[in-house]
Amino acid sequence: MKKYLIIMMVMLLLLTGCGSNAKSQRMEDSVAPDYEEGDFGASIERKGELENNFDDVNEGKNVFKDAKVIQTADINLETLEFEKAIEAIEKKVMELDGYIQNSNVSGTPINYEYESRNAHFVLRIPKENYDIILNDLSKVATVVNKSERAENVTLRYYDSKARIDNLKIEETTLKELLKKADNMQDIIIIQERLSELRYEIESLQTDLKNLDHLVDYSTIYVYLTEVEKIKEMEKAPKTLGEKIKREFNRSKEAVSEFYEDASVYLVGGMPKLIIFIPIILIIYIIIRLLLKRFKKVNGNRKIRREKKIEEKKEKDNKE
Repeated sequence: MKKYLIIMMVMLLLLTGCGSNAKSQRMEDSVAPDYEEGDFGASIERKGELENNFDDVNEGKNVFKDAKVIQTADINLETLEFEKAIEAIEKKVMELDGYIQNSNVSGTPINYEYESRNAHFVLRIPKENYDIILNDLSKVATVVNKSERAENVTLRYYDSKARIDNLKIEETTLKELLKKADNMQDIIIIQERLSELRYEIESLQTDLKNLDHLVDYSTIYVYLTEVEKIKEMEKAPKTLGEKIKREFNRSKEAVSEFYEDASVYLVGGMPKLIIFIPIILIIYIIIRLLLKRFKKVNGNRKIRREKKIEEKKEKDNKE
């Protein structure tokens, strides 16, 4: 009986391994035929052959009907109205059936302190509203920088799914063998393998759920900064005169900002000077008095020393 069970388990492993490889190969052939991931431009000549595999063409990029693509974007925004911008972002997320995964606001209002406020949001938006939220965010505040990424996890997803199916077949077969086993050692071996299978199946199922969530809900990282003035984009100077003019204007702005900051610090520091000026005067007077006393003491010592020298000379002359 033991030999029979061992032979059956070996054959089962061989069959499931072959089935997994064959299924993975068929899946790769059907999902990504004859071109690398993301390289869809070369498929124009095969449009008639592949038309069933694509949903539509969006700005020159072909998209699979059953593709699993994780979309991520980073967007940096600047605004003059910080509170209104935050309210608008939160409102847009709710309108598009998304949610804010993480948020952080720091700093103080720019009107009270020199440090501006900053906000960071991690938004999760349904994939069908991905382009809408990016467009809406560009209307909420001024876009300073934006980057987008798309990770195709189609092969990984369907390969994991195929492995789950094969592992379940093996699990079912082992359960049938467990019913027929009459040897304690064989029962223990089968139960250990069943535990391993159940762990692998649950791990793969968790991985699939995570992938489904990442695919169904795109991730947008939003960085919002409060500014005093929105900088306008400058056209690159072409002629020598335009370059000189640009540098002259920059130098003029730098000098103006320097004098402005200096005036602010001087006038703003007046209350501090009013407090410290009497203290400085008192310290100055004390130092002068000490110097005078020191000079007077040194003068008296010098006079006494000179008198002693004269008396000694007179005494020497009398002798």
